[in-house]
Amino acid sequence: INDFFSNMGAIEGKGETAIGSYNWKLIEPRIDIEEDTILFFSKVKLSVGDLKTYKEVIGWVSATYNQDINKVILQIEEAEVILDIDIFGKNFVITELDIAHYFDKPFKLSGPQPMSDNIEFNLPNGSIREISVGTNQSYMTLTKDAILVKTSLTFDQENN
Repeated sequence: INDFFSNMGAIEGKGETAIGSYNWKLIEPRIDIEEDTILFFSKVKLSVGDLKTYKEVIGWVSATYNQDINKVILQIEEAEVILDIDIFGKNFVITELDIAHYFDKPFKLSGPQPMSDNIEFNLPNGSIREISVGTNQSYMTLTKDAILVKTSLTFDQENN
């Protein structure tokens, strides 16, 4: 996911305010997976004329596993930041952003797959038995720096 962030291109915006025009740019977005939550971190570079400042962004990411489509779905839910700047000792609030709005489509990551759909093995009498492999039940857990999807498999003898 963090590799995706580093290769996704610029996320930036601009606008006008009473003190002039401004530009902002998202810098170094990343997620951090903990035991019970996924956090979103980034910086925003704010430019107002020749003045520049950086603001920290901290948000949170929801994670679910959809067994029907076998996907882990990650969605940045909230990542708010107030863009403000100090000019001549006075603080001016430029705008408020929720970076989550720029990630309106969830990330969908493929879930686990059995190594194969069936297993063949030779019986002592020379015939071949085929066992089909399927997914019974899966569930997702978070651990430090990882999303785990645990799956229980089913094994059924195919009728030939």
